[in-house]
Amino acid sequence: MTIARAPGLYRIVNRVNRKSYIGSSTNLLKRWGAHLSALRPGKHDNGHLQRAWDKYGEGAFVFNVLLICEPKQLVRYEAALLTKWKPEYNICLQARSRKGI
Repeated sequence: MTIARAPGLYRIVNRVNRKSYIGSSTNLLKRWGAHLSALRPGKHDNGHLQRAWDKYGEGAFVFNVLLICEPKQLVRYEAALLTKWKPEYNICLQARSRKGI
């Protein structure tokens, strides 16, 4: 699925070791841009994801749109996926709104 400007859930996958990060955003395209803006210069808040990015390189990672949904449904769907998949790069496996942060 192509990256959309819509609200939804996404997964960043390391194609080398299949480890992943799951997140949600009200604007998926903007969120991927924010991840890239932090990862490329080595300044991402998620140290685990940043170290993997530095080790494997940008080409090893892919951004997948998992679901397009209403903004009010983001936390519910993200919580379900975090519980089911337990993505290795997520520091916290509890979904909560970061709106306004």
